[in-house]
Amino acid sequence: MTTRSRQSLSVGDTIVLHGRSGFGLKVVRLDPEHALVLGGPPNERGSQATWGFYLLDGQQGTTRLLERGRYVAGKGLAEKLGFGPYLMDPIGFVMSEKMLQSIKQLATRRPRRAPRPVA
Repeated sequence: MTTRSRQSLSVGDTIVLHGRSGFGLKVVRLDPEHALVLGGPPNERGSQATWGFYLLDGQQGTTRLLERGRYVAGKGLAEKLGFGPYLMDPIGFVMSEKMLQSIKQLATRRPRRAPRPVA
């Protein structure tokens, strides 16, 4: 498994989503300044998830960030619970909402001024 910094991200790299567990998703599509799609092949029970981030040109030079997630629950009760809509939908909604709000705050805040040199 290859993990890289954001500045040198490539298709096939893994983005760790939870530091303590090491769980992550592979980069399956990377189109700089346009799209980032994470995911991978189905697991041994048939469950699969993809998570995409897309930058769209907006009006008057603005940019819109679109986030989409898709998942398929494989065979077995654990897979149905772990990848099914009863758990994934509410958790995914809360997680995405918080993440997108944080991105918006970071993207719209004014840059800090460099401190003036002391003469």
